[in-house]
Amino acid sequence: MSDDSLHSLETSESTEKNEVKETETTQSSMVRPYMGQNSQDDENDENNDTVDEIGQFQRNVRSNSNLKPRSRKNSIRGLFERRPSVLTNPSIDSQEVEYGKLTKQYSHQDFFSDDLLGGSQITRVMTENSGPGSRIRGPGDLESNKLKEIESSLTDDDDEKSLGSCKSIHRQPSWVPAELERITTSIRSTISARARKVGFFSDEFRKTRSYMVVHFALVYLVMVLFVMGIFSVYWGSLYERDSRLKNLKFLIIGDEIGDESLLTDTVLQASETPELQAKGTWIYLNSAEIPSQYTNVTEFAIHEVHRQKYWAAILVTRNSTANIRQAFETANSSFTNEGLIYLIYESGRDLTGFGAYVMPSLNALEVEVLSMQGDGVYGPIINSLSPDQTLEVAANTTLASQSLSFTKIDYRPVTAPVTQAPQQIGLIYLSILSFFQFNFLGPIHAKVSQDLRRWHFVLYRMIASQISFLVLSLAFTLVSVAFQVDFSRGWSHGGIAVAWMFSYLTMAAAGGYNENMALYAFATYPPLVGFGMLGFVIVNVAPTFAPLELSPGFYQYGKAMPLYNGFQLLRTVLFGTTKKHIGLNIGVLFAWIIAMNALLPFSLSFFAKKKSQEATAAKEAAQAEAAQAAK
Repeated sequence: MSDDSLHSLETSESTEKNEVKETETTQSSMVRPYMGQNSQDDENDENNDTVDEIGQFQRNVRSNSNLKPRSRKNSIRGLFERRPSVLTNPSIDSQEVEYGKLTKQYSHQDFFSDDLLGGSQITRVMTENSGPGSRIRGPGDLESNKLKEIESSLTDDDDEKSLGSCKSIHRQPSWVPAELERITTSIRSTISARARKVGFFSDEFRKTRSYMVVHFALVYLVMVLFVMGIFSVYWGSLYERDSRLKNLKFLIIGDEIGDESLLTDTVLQASETPELQAKGTWIYLNSAEIPSQYTNVTEFAIHEVHRQKYWAAILVTRNSTANIRQAFETANSSFTNEGLIYLIYESGRDLTGFGAYVMPSLNALEVEVLSMQGDGVYGPIINSLSPDQTLEVAANTTLASQSLSFTKIDYRPVTAPVTQAPQQIGLIYLSILSFFQFNFLGPIHAKVSQDLRRWHFVLYRMIASQISFLVLSLAFTLVSVAFQVDFSRGWSHGGIAVAWMFSYLTMAAAGGYNENMALYAFATYPPLVGFGMLGFVIVNVAPTFAPLELSPGFYQYGKAMPLYNGFQLLRTVLFGTTKKHIGLNIGVLFAWIIAMNALLPFSLSFFAKKKSQEATAAKEAAQAEAAQAAK
């Protein structure tokens, strides 16, 4: 025996020992069949390993061609026993076989059964001392004719003929399942697909290009329709807003009696100019029309503004004209015009809308009154003076140089800019934050749904959502507390707790919508989640952050929206505005909460049904693919 042959035989025996030891670790139990969980990268690595192993097998066969018949027979028999996946299915090309996966599916005993050598459950005995050429024994002896055929093929000097003979005595085992064929087909498809990468403008990519163009167009169509439809709601609330300033109501009260009402008449004339008529609706009442339950005109004006019947009240105090006349007649240099006209309002009613739309109209009225004071007030008074009185007034520069002015009183002022955070942008954040609990708690809900009965799970979801809203709204309120937002203006005691409850109701109403919307969107078309949430915010914001009187009548729907009512509630806490609408605001929010919780069981059922249908369809598709591959 030559040195090269001995070296080849030793290499073969060493390799077989390693293979036997690996087989012993899996001899006690069957390894679960491969079900396709490995990634494509693992499949490529194992394909390369398989090609190397098959090549090594062929090289070993060739290297053993110079051995003596007996030695060569033992060597090839060991190789034969270690490579059942190749020899038992010679039709599989070496580039398409995954030896590492296939041999893990079946025990050593499975490969050496009746279909292989004609024996009855022939089993190779595996022990630590097993080595190349170990004997194969079983309940029955091998048929002599098949042994002779094996030995004849093993002692053939022609390598290719020997390998072909080895393959010829093995046929496709009857136990090979359809899964094996499916794996083979999958490997072939993967290798083929990776080998067929094409250019973007190639003919083979034409079908994909068409698919891409059509679906891009559909996606853009949906997005454009959403932008034009939903964004138009907000743009529409601002469109030609200046033309609707006349919808703002202002109250003018004259407390002057008799003919001494020059100042009141001047204010009325100023409000009747076309410029002022375009900036508001000016309603006049004299002191005789004030209800008797009010002790004075000032109290009535404050009450009407606080109850939000008017955006502001212009009060001309009693005897204002008479006091001016007396000061001119006596040349009283200590006389001032302060307190003749009061401007009463509450800027806390609308933080941004008041400064942007209400105050400009009031300032325009003041400017118009000042422009008319000479002809309307001071001219008639000076003309009624005697020559001596006129000279005295002319000598008194302090008195002669005075002009009328409005004394402004803000009964609900905005004391700190930080209050804008929880009342305006904070409400948007509150709505978005209500969606976070759905995302964060989703895995927990999925786990719980596996064990609870249907209605128990629905009840659990309702309670879990409300607890989440309570916790998140508390955090929202505590941020305002940390930045020293004053909650005592509306409620001297417990203002923080009241703000927390109002925030909770707002979040629960908005969060209920977000949860139901997300369930339907995830079940049908997940990208709609973002559109659904953004659209809800826009629809809520459009009628909320500006006086509703300045928007078209369509935006009256805002009174039924969660953010509008939450906005009304929070400003009663932050600025102490009227509480007459609290019952209505809370009722609207409760209606949203009840409606969204009533819808939740249907949303959950729809979501579960759609996901079940998707799972069934995927399973059927996999089975159809496996059946097609088996054919």
